Amino acid sequence: DTLLSVDARFELAELFAEREEHDPAIKLLKEANDLEPRGDRLPSAELMDRIRIRLGTCLAAKKDLDAALGYFEAVANNPKSPLAAQGLYRAGEAHLAKGDTAKAIERLGPFRDRGEYQNLPGLTDRALLRLGYALGLEKKWDASRQAYETLAARFGNSPWVNDARYGAGWALQNAGQFDPAVGWYNQVVAATTTELAARA
Repeated sequence: DTLLSVDARFELAELFAEREEHDPAIKLLKEANDLEPRGDRLPSAELMDRIRIRLGTCLAAKKDLDAALGYFEAVANNPKSPLAAQGLYRAGEAHLAKGDTAKAIERLGPFRDRGEYQNLPGLTDRALLRLGYALGLEKKWDASRQAYETLAARFGNSPWVNDARYGAGWALQNAGQFDPAVGWYNQVVAATTTELAARA
């Protein structure tokens, strides 16, 4: 019940999680989350949020999406947390996995709309990709295209830029705008030789 034991549980859980041994990771993370260390020193708020994010990730891997959402939302709903954006993104992913596209759009929308979330490399670009996908599931083709195009314009070196180009083409195709759709598909074909290019 010491502060150091909270750190130790988190570090060990990280090792288990990296090996996809989710059950022991979840046990350790729940212990770390629930522990009340002795003395005046408490774990930092950032460490506790890192524990919650990792715990949610492990639970999501076990398909316990409701429990995972509880931890993700706890972080997302604290705007002072340096991990709030991570909580928002992961909550959006969990809602998508549950098939609740409206709530996914609500959680992923800030990466398009709010300045503090619009330039987080490795997170904003992935969130915009998933936002475009969620909007496409709702057949909101213009908004879907805009999310994809925002990713392509602002994150040209993103590993997901070709997925975004393909998504923009798909949204335009579904909206009946075939010529610009072909333009986006051609960009994918010119940039890669993956299965995505074959689909394009």
